[in-house]
Amino acid sequence: MTASEASSSRRNDGVSSRRNDGVSSRRISGRRGFTLWIVTALVGWGIDAGTKQWALSTLPWGTPIPFIGELLQLHLIANPGAAFSLGAGHTWIFTVLSFVVLAFVVALARTLRHTGWALTLGIITAGILGNLTDRLFRPPGFAVGHVIDFLRLPAWPIFNVADICVTLGAVALVIVWFRSGVGPDGLPDNVVVSGENPKGVSGPRGRSEAGGEGADA
Repeated sequence: MTASEASSSRRNDGVSSRRNDGVSSRRISGRRGFTLWIVTALVGWGIDAGTKQWALSTLPWGTPIPFIGELLQLHLIANPGAAFSLGAGHTWIFTVLSFVVLAFVVALARTLRHTGWALTLGIITAGILGNLTDRLFRPPGFAVGHVIDFLRLPAWPIFNVADICVTLGAVALVIVWFRSGVGPDGLPDNVVVSGENPKGVSGPRGRSEAGGEGADA
């Protein structure tokens, strides 16, 4: 190995070490990640249920009420389908899909070791649980219940807090993923230095093949 190659290798190793140290400092324990996820989900689920109960006990059915002028109105409806009442005659399909997505999220939550992932997945879970609860337990029957919606923006379908959680949670999750460059386990998909895979950091999930796992604290 020439002196130039040796110097380059040392620089790459140094960059890799600093990156791995940074990833390690942002990782949390699996128990903490799971707890953060479930607490976030339960809080969001509770807020959705509480606001729906408030709407049912306060607002008239089907009558728009200005809340922030014409920008945001309160408009209570029972939605049998999805946005814009799509699939109104097939509510059970949305119930099944909700269970499938929820099962996937729960499985993913067992691997959580990153704060951003735990929070955003918790928010998404809250939204899924909120609307799934309506479909399971509200009239006209089990698994075909209508979802309570009561918030309305111009040229937009009427929605609820659960819808907000799913939408904002998904957007936030994409941002966390791209900004942090790590998966739910807190480890990077790969480590690249100057467009190359340096020696010792080309293993899967950013682990160092030459020096063990590297990113694990």
